[in-house]
Amino acid sequence: MINSLSILIPCFNVSCFSLVRQLHEQAMAIEGLTFEIIVADDGSTDRQLVASNEMIRRLAHCAYIIRQENVGRAAIRNFLAREAHFDQLLFVDSGVEIHRRTFLIDYLEQADEHSVVAGGVSIPAQNLTQRLKYRYEKEHENRHTVARRQQQPYQSFRSCNFMIPKRLMRTFPFPEQLKRYGYEDVLLGRAFEQHQVPVKHVDNPIAYVHFESNKDFLKKTEEAIDNLKAHVDLLRDYSHLASVAEYLRTARLQWLIRIIFRVMRKQWRRNLCGDHPSLRIFAMYKLGYYFE
Repeated sequence: MINSLSILIPCFNVSCFSLVRQLHEQAMAIEGLTFEIIVADDGSTDRQLVASNEMIRRLAHCAYIIRQENVGRAAIRNFLAREAHFDQLLFVDSGVEIHRRTFLIDYLEQADEHSVVAGGVSIPAQNLTQRLKYRYEKEHENRHTVARRQQQPYQSFRSCNFMIPKRLMRTFPFPEQLKRYGYEDVLLGRAFEQHQVPVKHVDNPIAYVHFESNKDFLKKTEEAIDNLKAHVDLLRDYSHLASVAEYLRTARLQWLIRIIFRVMRKQWRRNLCGDHPSLRIFAMYKLGYYFE
């Protein structure tokens, strides 16, 4: 088992002191472990949240770095990797919870010098059916099982919860050409596959418990689709949406989808931003937005 670890948490307009405290308590309890926890704030605009996160600095072996400019999800993760002092890096998204007391131990036992280890996510049941992201994640929860992820280890890679040797992270940094939200982890998974870097999927999830407003989630979805369209040649085999769009384009049906979207867009947005969002409408909205 490895005996040193850098835990890296990118943060934007999220309170993450509770998460850091969870990880800190587990790390302090592991005999012989040398560790650090580095949180990098990517230009948050909510000054109250920034102030609350400054409590992180009170914990031993923890750092909270405030950056004035928002550089994006890929660049902030590369920055964290450069700041890390140890040879194994554990990336964990902010705004999640750790529900397993053996979370760190389980990762340390799986780590080696040549592989990426992905722990996955869980979606605990909550009374949040009015939140579109919660409904979407809960509906597709079966995609996060170890068995399902192992079937397509590279396509299933996500950056929210994974461990990687620092040497590999330097060789395969996050693609900073993606400035907006979405698909930076998919491109990284593609690079791992191209260079035959092993990705081991294990059952060691983080828990999604906080879900943004429907309006914010829809905005992020649109940004991700913009990224997908801009880099579709690289992402076609890694995106279900791109595959469906390619099929419809081959069938010369994209014009029909585009017309339907333009007619229904406002009505669909009202549904998706309301209290009873439909996943069926969400799927149609994404496809229509792709062809717009």
